[in-house]
Amino acid sequence: MKRSIGVTVLAVLSLIGSILMFAMGLMMIAVAVFAPKTDANLPPAFVAAMMGAMSIFYFLLAAWGISSSIGLFRLKNWARISSIVFSVLLALIGLFSLPMAFILPLIAAKGRSVDTTAGFAT
Repeated sequence: MKRSIGVTVLAVLSLIGSILMFAMGLMMIAVAVFAPKTDANLPPAFVAAMMGAMSIFYFLLAAWGISSSIGLFRLKNWARISSIVFSVLLALIGLFSLPMAFILPLIAAKGRSVDTTAGFAT
């Protein structure tokens, strides 16, 4: 059976996204190891553990994407189903993240006051 151009494009994009996800996991590890410790209320060990857990999550998603891409190149039915499931999960994450993108800046700015006279000579 011949592979359609749509399946090939999906496989290539999935592979590129998975490689970028793997790079993101590596960057999370680098930040956990090399970032300066802050004066935050959280202990540095907790922050490092959370970044380690997030990097594992990124690595798992990258492995899922790479295996699905290879399966799509080989025209496996499970890879098609995997891509559909992954797309639905991405849509749900985006749906729930969109309101938070608008709410979090408002919450962060609530405690700050704005100095409207800054930069003007009085």
